[in-house]
Amino acid sequence: MVSAQASARKVIEADIEEHVQTIIQLKRRLNTHTEIARLPAEILSEVFLHICRHTYETQQDMLFNATSDTYYLRISPASWIVVAHICHAWREIALSTPRLWSYIVGTQQAYLNELVARSKKAPLHITAAFPLYTPSDGRLQALEQIVTSHTSRLVELYLSASLPMIRDICQKLCDTASAPLLRSLVLCEPLSHHSWNTDSPHILRSLSPQALPALHTLDSRRLKFAWDEPIFSATALTKLVVYGRQDSQDVMGSFESLLIALQGMTFLETLELDDAIPKLPVDITSILPPPRKITLPHLQHLSITSNGPDCANLLGHLFAPKQTIYHLTSRTQPGGPDLATVLKDHLASSEPLRAIRLERRLNMRQVLEGRRVPITEFEARNLYTSPTPSGDVHVDLPMNASFFAPLFNDTIIFHGVQTLEIAVSQDPNRDYPWAWQELFAAMPNIHVLSLGGDQTHALTNALSTPRHDDQGSITRELPLPQLEVLKLRDIRLLSVDADRPPEFMDLLIDCLIARCHYGVPVAELHLKRCRNTLWEDVGRLEEVVADVQWDGIEDMEEEEEELEEDYCFDDYDGIWDGGHDYNGFDEDDYDSWY
Repeated sequence: MVSAQASARKVIEADIEEHVQTIIQLKRRLNTHTEIARLPAEILSEVFLHICRHTYETQQDMLFNATSDTYYLRISPASWIVVAHICHAWREIALSTPRLWSYIVGTQQAYLNELVARSKKAPLHITAAFPLYTPSDGRLQALEQIVTSHTSRLVELYLSASLPMIRDICQKLCDTASAPLLRSLVLCEPLSHHSWNTDSPHILRSLSPQALPALHTLDSRRLKFAWDEPIFSATALTKLVVYGRQDSQDVMGSFESLLIALQGMTFLETLELDDAIPKLPVDITSILPPPRKITLPHLQHLSITSNGPDCANLLGHLFAPKQTIYHLTSRTQPGGPDLATVLKDHLASSEPLRAIRLERRLNMRQVLEGRRVPITEFEARNLYTSPTPSGDVHVDLPMNASFFAPLFNDTIIFHGVQTLEIAVSQDPNRDYPWAWQELFAAMPNIHVLSLGGDQTHALTNALSTPRHDDQGSITRELPLPQLEVLKLRDIRLLSVDADRPPEFMDLLIDCLIARCHYGVPVAELHLKRCRNTLWEDVGRLEEVVADVQWDGIEDMEEEEEELEEDYCFDDYDGIWDGGHDYNGFDEDDYDSWY
């Protein structure tokens, strides 16, 4: 009886399964009548490939710009694969496109092996970032096996790991005959692994340009190296990034070996050196004119981070095209004048700058940023509401480094500047006042002047005092005769205490009136987040300037006496003299802090 019922049940289940499969087939046929199903499989595979590449590059950027090992846990290694879960047809297309599976991010053994198998013979792009404590579960061995077995189709290898791991992978890479397709090699020791170890291995020494004939990108971060190593003689390089180590200064080689290496890289488009320049002797206080210069005819981006004299020394030995982008960072105070002199030589032979931004920060750093493309009217009007774009020239150095004065003194290379933005994050009366007259003399054709942070009478005097001619005689001309727009942001126009003249508002009005008398009036005045400003104050400005644009924020500061009255010192003292008991944590007070 039981067997008969079981048999009948199996027959019914088989019928159900047959109908289910029929329904599935019918649904698949129905899907073929949708609009997107009309696209050929070749086009869909290219769309999938674009999504895959974007996901791969995004995850790669997150991994190699991460500051914490937690990034490794937050990233889905193949989030793009969701496209293969839409329908049966799309999954079949994905499985039949080996290139989709050749963009590999991860270190899990089973995952790596599966993707390599699905990629078949497609060129491999591998990004592997090992966490600080890598368990002994075969991850490294799996990656070594892939590098050894599939070297011939390896196109890209990004590896972030400890030095022993990088050494082992590179050794496997070099043990094979050749990696003929490898174009990008990025080797990085993360900051979480980084330690000053004098016994750290010379990993780059084992790499040979003959074994890597197609290498175009070499990125070495915090690895010990020497500039005379064979890999730096690879003439096909278009991108070179080297982050040095403190314990590699003695083995880095001479400055001449660096020049020899760069001289052979005639196709170089990007050069980024961070603490990777052989240092000058400590007794050298000023660099000498270079005996020769290295020409890099295809250079598009130059980034140097080092001590001031070393940064100026290398920059003085290079000759770059007119459109080269400069990012220079000086870690030390000495070398500021030399860096300014060398940079002026480069800017004199490059495309002229149209916009400049100067900033002094609370961390005692000063920044110059310049753009060669003129700022549009929309950008000029929204200079403070949108993020400042990365400039064609970016210089970052200590506040006390003598840089701006020699850079802007007696030069015409900044005469094309039309927009000047100055941001101050500190008390303008302290330590480092701006040399406004010299600054305006260097950039006489400014149309838009944007100022952030409190200013003093030195600014208004410079804008309203007649210039001197070459013989020192006073002329009837004011600085910046083409100035049309003045923008003020985060400036205290009036003080709380009216007994402290002169007020900046009064100085500003006198300056604007003087410019009207000299025939060079300011056409637009923009006020944004200016403290202690009321409607009647803006009305005073509207009597002088035709177009005053104010954000309408009345941010009034309290007087010091009022602040003292609002604060009850007795309550504060009572905590210590027993007058008040501490009743624990008050969540409402905590929320009010934020």
